[in-house]
Amino acid sequence: MGRASGGLGVSKKPKKNAHGGKRRGAGRPQKWDFLFVVKIGQACEKLNRKAIEVSLDQQKNDLLRQKTELELLWAKIKKIPPLERRQFLESEAFKVHSHDIGEELKMLADKKGGEVNRVVQLKAKAPRGTRKDILEQIAQTFGLTTKQVDNMWQAYRRFEAEEIT
Repeated sequence: MGRASGGLGVSKKPKKNAHGGKRRGAGRPQKWDFLFVVKIGQACEKLNRKAIEVSLDQQKNDLLRQKTELELLWAKIKKIPPLERRQFLESEAFKVHSHDIGEELKMLADKKGGEVNRVVQLKAKAPRGTRKDILEQIAQTFGLTTKQVDNMWQAYRRFEAEEIT
């Protein structure tokens, strides 16, 4: 502090936050351009959908290819031309096929500890920790903090929910 600065504490380092407050996140929140929020939100949603898709493919793989012969049994039926399927339903081969499917489902139910059900449900959820990974990846891509990306993603989801209703 000298005469040249007029007695003011002039710092050579510029302030990171020009909106007041010394603590990180203090002061007025930044206003983001709507199109930028949409861009960030869509990027997050795209990665989230991809993670869900990968998770579903993994579940299908575990269920059909590695643990049972259901896929092979269903493939045999799909090979039958549609016009000949009615005849197949009345044949002895259909009874054998139906019994084989029932046995596979029973074995699958025993592994899961549930009851026999011909309708199989898979959970369409991204694996645990995916949201955090997405936030970090998008933050790094766009040069933002994970909190900013999280806020923009939430704003984008609110916008999508308003649009639907």
